[in-house]
Amino acid sequence: MRSKSSSKSICESKQHLCREFAGKQSRQKRKHDDEDHKDIQAKRTKTIEPDDGASNISVEDVFDLVSFSALKSICAKLLDDKTASGAKFREELLSCTQDILAHSRTEAKREKNAIITAAKTAIHELVEKAVTEAKGKADCDDWPTALYPLLPRIKALRNCGSLAGGPESAWGALIQVAASCIYEWDGGYVRTYGFGETDCDEFHDAVDKLMLSICEAQKQDGKISWLQDSRREEIWDLQEQAKDDHNKPSTYRYQKTLEFLEFLE
Repeated sequence: MRSKSSSKSICESKQHLCREFAGKQSRQKRKHDDEDHKDIQAKRTKTIEPDDGASNISVEDVFDLVSFSALKSICAKLLDDKTASGAKFREELLSCTQDILAHSRTEAKREKNAIITAAKTAIHELVEKAVTEAKGKADCDDWPTALYPLLPRIKALRNCGSLAGGPESAWGALIQVAASCIYEWDGGYVRTYGFGETDCDEFHDAVDKLMLSICEAQKQDGKISWLQDSRREEIWDLQEQAKDDHNKPSTYRYQKTLEFLEFLE
């Protein structure tokens, strides 16, 4: 039979072992926590480190890579700067106004001409394909199908704003694109499957909506004289060119825009 002192010694030994085990577990947990903390810090540090070469990039390289929207944001921040450097930046920026406007207008005209050329090319390729591959026959909806992709470019040109001549250039391009989608009056080089000119009506409805949006933009910018100049005559010419099966003008087209222009009179 064990003595009380022996039992007490065994109990104390067990308690000591338990304390050592608990301490060991605690130290291991702290070690793991420290390692996890270091990993998190390393990841955070890694995320804010610049990409390779970013710290040595030159101003010229930044200009080559920066987007237009980012550049505008930078300019806006500099213009808000109340220091002398902000005032100097404003002065330098405004001194370039004429050059900026001239460049913007040149780009708008260049895009207008590019759209017109693209329309002519699309129709030329369509006719050539019909003549060489389809024995001179084509579906009536081939014309609008070839020209629909140009409408978003015209919308983008409209959105350049009146200072850049965007709406005026967009109108000029749109008139030519609309004329390219009229084929009954072209001398009959290609015979078509379908009902003829009326198969293009849906495309010209889209043209009418885009015409109207251009006119509304011009009115908002106070370009009333431009609206009253020759816009209706240009639309009437398109109607006259688009003859129906009875050789009558398609006067039902572009009514939204015509009503808007007539209201200005």
